Amino acid sequence: PHRVVTAALVIALLIPTLIELERRYERVDRSGDTYARSWVDTALARMEPGAVVVSWWSYSTSLWYAQVIEGRRPDIDIIDDRTRLDRGLGDIYDVIDANLPHRPVYVIRIEPPEVAGVAGRYVLEQLEGFDPSMLARVVAKREAGG
Repeated sequence: PHRVVTAALVIALLIPTLIELERRYERVDRSGDTYARSWVDTALARMEPGAVVVSWWSYSTSLWYAQVIEGRRPDIDIIDDRTRLDRGLGDIYDVIDANLPHRPVYVIRIEPPEVAGVAGRYVLEQLEGFDPSMLARVVAKREAGG
């Protein structure tokens, strides 16, 4: 009786899943999604030579793929949170401040406090076609009180 009950329970739980399997697959299938490819192509085309990108990890992975696997834009230094820790670079502001006098700097931040912090501390140039949190060029450090 125990095995019969177990088998009936397994069947009862699997049937709804099997019935919905094709529709679930269609909803989650991302094989035709080209958003990341399009974003990377546009971002790399807009970045100046020798740029530093202070990036958010999910954007870093797409940029690194283009750089490391496809051999595109080896002149760009993509620095995300893990890179900062591994290289001992400090916080995002330390990275921006260290590079801004010498190289073009771009930022990609997602968390609202970081987006606001960067916008409050630096003059940013919003790049056409990008959400401000997705990619902006750091133009200069803001004057104190300005």
